[in-house]
Amino acid sequence: MEQNEIRNQVQELGAKYGCENKRIIVELPTSSGKGRLCMMILDRAPTDRKWLVIVPELIQIENLKRDIEKHGFTHLYDDKIEDIVCYASMHKYRGAKLNVWMNECHRLSELKEDIAQSLDHERIIADSATIPLNIKTRLYGLGEFFEYKLTLQEAVDMGLLPEPAIYVKKIVLERERKREYDIIERKLLYLIDRAEEEGKHPMILNQIKQLGSQRKKFLAESKTDVARDLMMSLGEKKTLCYTGSVEQCNELGGELAVNSKKTKKHNLRVIDRFNSYEVSQVYMNRMGREGLNLEGIQAVVIVQLSAGNDEGLDFVQRVGRGLRSSDPEIYLLVVQDTADEKFLYRALLNIDKRKIHYIK
Repeated sequence: MEQNEIRNQVQELGAKYGCENKRIIVELPTSSGKGRLCMMILDRAPTDRKWLVIVPELIQIENLKRDIEKHGFTHLYDDKIEDIVCYASMHKYRGAKLNVWMNECHRLSELKEDIAQSLDHERIIADSATIPLNIKTRLYGLGEFFEYKLTLQEAVDMGLLPEPAIYVKKIVLERERKREYDIIERKLLYLIDRAEEEGKHPMILNQIKQLGSQRKKFLAESKTDVARDLMMSLGEKKTLCYTGSVEQCNELGGELAVNSKKTKKHNLRVIDRFNSYEVSQVYMNRMGREGLNLEGIQAVVIVQLSAGNDEGLDFVQRVGRGLRSSDPEIYLLVVQDTADEKFLYRALLNIDKRKIHYIK
C-alpha cells in the first residue's frame, strides 16, 4: 500500500472517531497529517456551534490559513470557524459558546486551562505529536477524551512515514572546556541532591533551572563550529537546522535565521524563500518545531537535544519535519562524556538501532 493511501486511511479513521466522540485527542507524529485530519472533523462533526481554532503563536495563524486553503477546506470559514487565534489571545473568548480545536495542545498552560474550562463547548479537538502527562491531566479536566494515537516508530512501521537515517556525530571537548563543563555539572548535581533532601524549595528549584539553562547553552555553543562545517558539507541539500539558542541561530543562520527575535515579516519571507527553493537552508530555534509547513526538507540537523523532560515531544517534532522526503536524513550533534549522551539515549530509545550511524 502506498504512503498516501495509508495516510488517507489514518486520517479517515481519525475523522470517524472525531465525529463519534465529542472530545478527541489526536496524538500523531509530525508529518503524518494531523492538521488535515482535524479539518475533516471540523467539516463533518455534527454540531451547531462554531469552532474557535487555537494555534501556538501569531505566525502559525497565517500558516494554518494556507493549510486550510491547500487542503480544500476554505468553506469552513462560512459556517464552521468563528476565529483562529493564538493561545495568548484565548482570553478574548472566555465564556463563549464555542467548540474548540487546540492545535499543538501541549501549549495549554494552567492559565489557559482556566479559560478553556469557561467555554460552553459541545466538542473539543486537541492535537500534538506527543502530549506530556501533565497536559493530558489538564485536558481531562475539561471532560473525558477519546485518544487516537500513533508513536513515531509505529507510524514508520506501518509505512505512514519513511524510516529516517540517523547520523550521530560525537564531539570531544578540549581539556579546559571539559573542566568548565564539569564545574557546572557538579554544581547542578549538588543542588538536585539538596532539593531531594530538603524539599523542593523555590529558591533551590530556580537555581537548578538557571544552571540547567547554563549547561544547555554551554553544550550548544561547544558545537557551533561543527554545526557550521556540517551545514556546509550538506551543500544544496534542503536542510533545516535546529540550533541550541536564539543567539546561535542568528550566528549560524544570519539572514536565513527564523526565531522570536526576528520580525514576523522577516520570518515569513525566509520560510517562503525556503519553500520556493530559492534557498536550501533555514535555521530555527524553538519556533520551527510546530505549526509551520516547510516544503521539501531532505535533512534535519539538531544541534542540541532536550533533556527529555517533555517525554520526547521535542525530538519527535524536530525529526518529524524531515519525514516528508523519501530518504530523510537526521543529524544529531552530541558532546561526549556529558549529559548530552543521556539525552541521546532517551531520544533514540524506541528507534530501530539499525538506522543509527555514528560518524566522525
